Amino acid sequence: MPRLRLPLDYFPPEPGQGLIAVVAPEDSPVAKRLSEASDPLAMAMAMAEREFVRTLRAGCGVPVGGVSEALKGDLMTFIAGAASPEGASMAVIRVRGERSRPEDLGRRAAEELKRFL
Repeated sequence: MPRLRLPLDYFPPEPGQGLIAVVAPEDSPVAKRLSEASDPLAMAMAMAEREFVRTLRAGCGVPVGGVSEALKGDLMTFIAGAASPEGASMAVIRVRGERSRPEDLGRRAAEELKRFL
């Protein structure tokens, strides 16, 4: 069966999809090993998406999507979308920001999307 890639500008996924998180005591050998294997870009993307959800106060029952993507240099983009509760309309926004300030990017995306909710 052929695969179909849905465009993020129309179908942003639920924030945090595709990320793996492992928790270990801070002073353990496991934590040291995990920090060595951690991807700084993935961490920035996760932080932006977590702040987006936190700012919206959204949970699993809220029809919102949000995903961050890396751009060239220190830039990231955040694509977010929300459906109206009755499903009659949908808004999708795109915000750019600095990778070094991922929480700001997630917060700005949430604030921008709130205008449509």
